[in-house]
Amino acid sequence: MRPGIVGAAAAGEVIVPGDTGWQLPTIAVNHTGSGDTNWSNIDAVKNTSTSEATCSIKSDYSGTTSARFIRAQGFDFSAVPDGAVISELHCQAYHYKNSGNTGVTAFYICKDSAVDGNASAGIVWPTSLSLVTKTTDASSNSMWGTTGITPAKVKESDFGCFFGGTGTSGSYQYPTLRTRYIQMKVVWVAP
Repeated sequence: MRPGIVGAAAAGEVIVPGDTGWQLPTIAVNHTGSGDTNWSNIDAVKNTSTSEATCSIKSDYSGTTSARFIRAQGFDFSAVPDGAVISELHCQAYHYKNSGNTGVTAFYICKDSAVDGNASAGIVWPTSLSLVTKTTDASSNSMWGTTGITPAKVKESDFGCFFGGTGTSGSYQYPTLRTRYIQMKVVWVAP
């Protein structure tokens, strides 16, 4: 590898992809375009302390409430070189529920309030603190068209992810969803 140039290879060398490492958001808000129950203490997801964002949802025969998505944005992806090819986006959340039955955890990649429509599926909220991770192939993301996600896009303050969950109708359960933190990582190959 040439010193000081991430991913630049001399003749015969293999280019190793770079990544930003896991980054925490600087912005965390309840996304009003989803769900019907707000999260409390939502700023807790912006650090790795033991504080938790919480959302109490109802799930019974009269209807199911769902948590609004936490919209996490403002990640520091300044390490991504201009002109790099973004190959993967990773989102993870450290979360659990106190009791009760809930539907699946959902992750979306977002810019402002637009989502990519590619949610995690089949991941049931655990009753003990667990880490869930979603990986997206950035080069084929339909939200951004055929060019994929660029370094300029991931560096914008409104780029990030949505995270949330729903209840299961008819189960008479009243779980409290809890999230300790949300992180994202960008993987790239230098130009």
